[in-house]
Amino acid sequence: MKHSNPNSVPPIPPGLVEYAQKSGQKLIHVSLANKPPIEELMAEGMSAIEGETFWAVADFAPRIGEFIRTQNGKLCRITFVAHSVLPIDLDRETRAFMLVPWVAAVLEEEQSP
Repeated sequence: MKHSNPNSVPPIPPGLVEYAQKSGQKLIHVSLANKPPIEELMAEGMSAIEGETFWAVADFAPRIGEFIRTQNGKLCRITFVAHSVLPIDLDRETRAFMLVPWVAAVLEEEQSP
């Protein structure tokens, strides 16, 4: 599930935690954003940042400076990596907490054809 605000955290899709555990992969929250012009950022603040946020699974979390290539072929540079503690409902009566990487990336301004 994608959200249009890269600063938000979408709900974890049903079954994704179980899939990540069974496949031996890590659940990762990814935020991709366009880099607004500095004038727009100063005038509008955080609302000037547009992009999307979604959940992914991967063997490892990317590091700052590395790149993500999106499904439509655009290149995004990792600018920030943090970890969040999120509640996970294991069943109706049991809640656990999971440490989840959050990876933020910015669309590279110059894209090769």
